[in-house]
Amino acid sequence: MSIVDEIQQFLSSHTVQSLIFNPIGDIAAVDRSALLKFIKQAMVEQPSHAVKAIYSMGNIVSRPYRFYAIIGSLDRGILLNVDPDRSWMIAIDYRATEEQYQYFQQLLEGLSEVFFFSSGARIDAIASKLFATGKFDKTLQNTVYRLESLDSALDTACNPEATVILHPTIQTAYDKVRSFYKYQEPNFDDIPNTHVVLELDDVIVAGARSNEEFENYAVVGGVHTMIDQRHQKLGFTVCYHLIEQLKTNFDHIYLETDVDNFPAIKIYEKLGFVKIGSSAFYERGVDMISGIIGDRNY
Repeated sequence: MSIVDEIQQFLSSHTVQSLIFNPIGDIAAVDRSALLKFIKQAMVEQPSHAVKAIYSMGNIVSRPYRFYAIIGSLDRGILLNVDPDRSWMIAIDYRATEEQYQYFQQLLEGLSEVFFFSSGARIDAIASKLFATGKFDKTLQNTVYRLESLDSALDTACNPEATVILHPTIQTAYDKVRSFYKYQEPNFDDIPNTHVVLELDDVIVAGARSNEEFENYAVVGGVHTMIDQRHQKLGFTVCYHLIEQLKTNFDHIYLETDVDNFPAIKIYEKLGFVKIGSSAFYERGVDMISGIIGDRNY
């Protein structure tokens, strides 16, 4: 039984009020608008939702094959955003009731396999409790950041020897970027919109990108420096140039990183990011977190 089947079975067999927007199909325009409004309200009320909220808003518009349901109503409840192919699930709560949180905990506890993205204090508390009692196999705790300002004078702190390639579009640069990030997509359009990479002696040594761009929101991700090229200000340099690019198109820029990633945290805070909350990954019956940790040790 798939994760979508399990969720639908749970919702139909319990007395909880619920809404299902598209059991794997296109979302009607009215439903899309309602879901986006729900998410934006949740993000205003709980800024720590920001990263997962921006992902979800982008998903609703560009990935209609995902499954969306609300435990509760559009006025108050818990939104479930599910990728049926990989058992990924994001949950976002907005003024949910105690009963709705209890139902959500029962649902989360009963899923046979799930890679769960938590955000919001109450949602994460539920997942953390389940992890503490052995109901999840592994967790990765993150800190959520929002950009407050970017001082252009920081340009002087960048590595002057690195060649900066902004959002590469020519085929040769694309091939380098795809190889660096190990992309499998055949078309450049399938890659996130904004990329910055650094070269030393015609070899890509660092990169950063936007993981999601929606309306006036952007999420920074994919920040990597080759292990043998670290301690040369390359991570700072590539992040500075990425943020500089994003600020021309987006008013709100966010990111999250694991709580123990101290070198990255130092860079982000120097660039003007401030902590606004926490989030986490949890998994049961899948093996995704070890891959994320491996990527971050790139």
